[in-house]
Amino acid sequence: MARRRTSEWLSLAGDWVKAAAVAVGAVIFVVLVPLWFAVAVAQWSFRTGIFALEAAVAAALMPLTAVALRWAFTERGLSKILAVSRSAAAIRALMVGLFALASFASVTSFLYLEGAVTISEPVAQEDVIFEFMVVYLWHLLDTVPLLDIPQNLQWSLPFEFENSLGGLLLIVFTAFVILPLIRVVRAIWVGHREPYEDTLRSALRKNLPDWKMEKLLGEVGYDRAIVEKTERILVDVMHDVTTEDAPLRRLEVVRRRLAAYYDATGYLLVVDAVAERARDRIDEAFQASDLPAALVVWRSDEPGRHVAEAVERLAEWISMARRAKQPGYDPD
Repeated sequence: MARRRTSEWLSLAGDWVKAAAVAVGAVIFVVLVPLWFAVAVAQWSFRTGIFALEAAVAAALMPLTAVALRWAFTERGLSKILAVSRSAAAIRALMVGLFALASFASVTSFLYLEGAVTISEPVAQEDVIFEFMVVYLWHLLDTVPLLDIPQNLQWSLPFEFENSLGGLLLIVFTAFVILPLIRVVRAIWVGHREPYEDTLRSALRKNLPDWKMEKLLGEVGYDRAIVEKTERILVDVMHDVTTEDAPLRRLEVVRRRLAAYYDATGYLLVVDAVAERARDRIDEAFQASDLPAALVVWRSDEPGRHVAEAVERLAEWISMARRAKQPGYDPD
């Protein structure tokens, strides 16, 4: 085979550079369009000076942001896209993160211009969105563990919020944008992982080899499973439980349908994380229920035996309760 001449190599390198430039440009375009849209629409509404229009734009940006965050940051959606490409997951996370940044800045700007949010330094109307974007970006980077980015760059905030509404917006931004974004970045760095529900079923199959298992689909999209041996138990899944409201509502729904719909005798709710106070209240409610139910906290990186033992304990509890109701039962 004839060796390539220098001119051919240079031509090939030029083609690769052009292709890379087009790809980078396309990525930048895709990532920045949502941000530009949020800022442009908000600025246009501010220029009109029509309160109803400004309020409508601000009100519309929040539901759009919530939908985008759910699309990009939920565990199921993230697992699916990570299975395809880390780059695609990173682009999607960056796109939604920047859109949320612009959306929160736009809504905060509207509230500032209407006097509902107060800050330590006045800002001109034409600069207000960008100034609030800087503030939210500063807090986002300040939350990155260990790096202390703003401090190391000697980058100080342009102003501080001076009333509770501004602080509340910052808390909401941290809870619904910054913390999920950090989790997504960590997942992208680590790579693809099996979805939590699939990991749970795998752990149950491995550690309960004598039990039969049937996969179910929950009403809100979560996978469930029926495990059966001495008892037939519905195993349910919830993610990131912060209050007891959702688990107790789920318990009430399952309680009404367990025997007739699921043909099961017990209910086990598995969560990957739960606030300590919420866990105490959930445990109390589950114990007080006439439905044999239990809560177990289990992470996918923990031994599967932990959740399997919870199934076995619940089955034993149900069996003991049934025997106790039989005539002539002697616990000794």
